[in-house]
Amino acid sequence: MMKDISSWRPGVLLAAMWICSPVQIESLALGQAESQSTKAIRLEGSSSCFRAVRESSEEYIKEHPDVLMNLRSGGSYGALENLLKGKTDVAFIEYPLRKYVDKLWEKSFPNGKKPAAEYVFAQTALGIVVHKQNMLRVLTYNQIRDIWSGKITVWQDIGGQSGKIKIYTMQPSRNLGGCLLSQLILDYRKWTKDCKNMFTSSNVIATVAKDVQGIGIIVITHDLPKRVRLVAVTKGESARPVQPTVDNIVLEKYPLVRQYKFILTDKSSPKAHDFCRYVCSKQSEKAFKNWGLFPIAIRQQAEAAERLRLMKAGKGVPIKGVGSMGGSAVMRDLAIEYVKAKEVVQMACRPATSELTAVGYFVNSKDRELLVLDGPISEQAKKLHGKKWDFLEPETHVLATGRGIAICVNSMNKLGSLTLEQVRHLFSKKTATWRDVTGAEVKIKRYGLAGTDPAARVFYSRINPPAVCARPDTRLGTQAVLAALSRDPHGIAFVDAAAANDLLGAAGGKSGIKVLSIGAKGKAASPTAANVKAGKYPISQQLTLHLSPRASQTTRDFVKFVLSGAADEVFTKHGLITPAQARKATAKKPTGKKPRKRTPKKSR
Repeated sequence: MMKDISSWRPGVLLAAMWICSPVQIESLALGQAESQSTKAIRLEGSSSCFRAVRESSEEYIKEHPDVLMNLRSGGSYGALENLLKGKTDVAFIEYPLRKYVDKLWEKSFPNGKKPAAEYVFAQTALGIVVHKQNMLRVLTYNQIRDIWSGKITVWQDIGGQSGKIKIYTMQPSRNLGGCLLSQLILDYRKWTKDCKNMFTSSNVIATVAKDVQGIGIIVITHDLPKRVRLVAVTKGESARPVQPTVDNIVLEKYPLVRQYKFILTDKSSPKAHDFCRYVCSKQSEKAFKNWGLFPIAIRQQAEAAERLRLMKAGKGVPIKGVGSMGGSAVMRDLAIEYVKAKEVVQMACRPATSELTAVGYFVNSKDRELLVLDGPISEQAKKLHGKKWDFLEPETHVLATGRGIAICVNSMNKLGSLTLEQVRHLFSKKTATWRDVTGAEVKIKRYGLAGTDPAARVFYSRINPPAVCARPDTRLGTQAVLAALSRDPHGIAFVDAAAANDLLGAAGGKSGIKVLSIGAKGKAASPTAANVKAGKYPISQQLTLHLSPRASQTTRDFVKFVLSGAADEVFTKHGLITPAQARKATAKKPTGKKPRKRTPKKSR
């Protein structure tokens, strides 16, 4: 029976032993069926990140119970060698490579050739710590090398306080911190005999915190030490010192950082790639933090923040567009999500007062790459700008999003549906009572959203302009409007359909609100996500995106990003129905009935 090694020291893990997932223990040395072993994802690599990879694999297996995984801790050299021989599917290695591993890499990938796939999944960093009362703030590579080799022995030699330097450190054979120092700074030179060896970073921190003359090396974790001072490091006298903050570490501005990478060949299975992507996602963040590593998700967040900073500073490739008021606002927010995920851009989407103005500006301007409209281009716009539109031949995309406007009444109202003309009549200045619709000689009380709300703009464009409409009692947000309507049996309101559906669905039929179907008799439709997307509900809009053939590659990449659904939360923020919501609404619900069994006809 194989022993649990989760509590073994990293040095012990260097033994070439197969460690299998907790779901099923399997050892190739035991001669199990070959058909079973070939189904497993075989991973091999560095002992310094083995435990974190193991924990991630355990979580992955919980979500993918059909997957079997074999993990082996044999070091970067052996993992890379076995990967190239086809004996493992994924090698997880340290980077920069150690000298002997680097020689194998050059032999395997000559002249700058790259492997089939690489995934950076974590980072680790080495820190130099001193007592909090020590006034030292910066050390160069040469100074660190001279301290640990014994050439510098007193603080005065590096501009510090008086007294002998006391070194607390970890041997390369015992801890990752010692390995990093030996490789990155000492270049495998001998250490001074005056070093006091310790097992863990915690031991070094505790000792230096009590010794004013002490200095030590630690492996930095995402929760930076508070009992000691971390020293800024620079590679040379003229180079800028870099403080080991979390952002500087994950963005690798701080020099003493090492990456962990998954390396795959063209023979690695799709499941192996899927596992690597899982480890690089936020789902594995906790596992790597548990083992003192910086998960790549932290780096991705820091990169996104850095790109946003550059965007706010006016940097980035310009994307120039024009569109409706609501469409331009959506494009600006989509650009922010694109910057977070991809690259720095500057969105300049000019809002137009009308569709005719927007289309005219788009076809007559040489630098406008995008046009965003609240629906298909109208016949009036085609008549006015048709020749130039046809000559330009823009690429048109219907964004699978829409905004529906729900017309609601109090649940005491007997109405179930209205035609568009009836809606216009009830919200008109000329109409005072319900008599023409319900026969009741009762005054109408109208409620609605503020004119600045995107849903209000759709209502006024589809029903009546503000000059024709009776002024409603406006509230901020759909929830506030519905709350007022629920207390008024003679009220009618227009609200955002997506928000209303969510609120009323959560209320479970006890809201005191009724949502009306709108349309001709026999063809009235309710404002569901499916009806809005399909264009069956009349009081709605659907954004269309038109791409000029003159658009840059960056703008084309931005459009692909928008169409991919990666930023659907932006559409939700603006009250639009996303493709996912539409698909959910159109999905067929199971009836619970068993399918009828057909008896085959007997042949004559």
